[in-house]
Amino acid sequence: MNDIAVVVRASGERTTSVCIQLLEEQVGKIAGLVEGVSPFNVASRKSVELAVATGKKYTALVDADVLVSPNSLAKLQSILERATPETFLVNTYTLDKFHLAGREGGIHFYRTHLLAKYLEMASNWADVPRPEAKFHHWMEENGFKIYTDHSMTSIHEFFQWRKDVQQKVGYRLHKLGLKHLKHASYLRTLGWLDGDYKIAGTLVNELKAGKINDRSEVPPIDWVEKSPKMAMWKVRCMVHPWAIYGYIYFQIPLKRLLG
Repeated sequence: MNDIAVVVRASGERTTSVCIQLLEEQVGKIAGLVEGVSPFNVASRKSVELAVATGKKYTALVDADVLVSPNSLAKLQSILERATPETFLVNTYTLDKFHLAGREGGIHFYRTHLLAKYLEMASNWADVPRPEAKFHHWMEENGFKIYTDHSMTSIHEFFQWRKDVQQKVGYRLHKLGLKHLKHASYLRTLGWLDGDYKIAGTLVNELKAGKINDRSEVPPIDWVEKSPKMAMWKVRCMVHPWAIYGYIYFQIPLKRLLG
């Protein structure tokens, strides 16, 4: 595990310190924290620079709203060690709270010497909002490969500030619209289960009523904000694989009943 450089990217998430703690339990001290750097493409470049500077064989780039499962980095290292030399990235799956299922995302696990190619092209992508996706396409066009691990090694957007939940769900609603937002009707009925789902359901109702037109017009929040402290036992329970898959299977009968 000493071969892994871990860099966390943060922008005020409630889970930043917890994210780092879970990672450091696996690899020791992380290589760096990129916090409060904008726009995203600048933060992305800074995170790669920090990782490459360590000289370590592998790099894990993790956003602060991603909480990793125990032994997840060792598993990803093992996958990349067995992969072909041209495999530059293991793409992972995460349990996304508002997707209500697994989706691509979470930990991005690279061969560091191949990730360094990003820095060769970064100046050309200064105006690209999501430069990592651009980098992935560029690498594949040049003969390198991505391996996708479909098992879920993290959770995403759990335990966040309510103001951030509102902004993210509101933005997603505006971007996708009700027709393309997965489980929108189901989100409207989940307020009894979780306060974050109550916020999501309220926003779905606002959009349905034509009251949300863009991100800046998301209605102001009127819920009491969460305490800064989180119960670590809840986090540790939730990031275990049995809890992640249990959460998904718990949703199946609810979707049939309420969706």
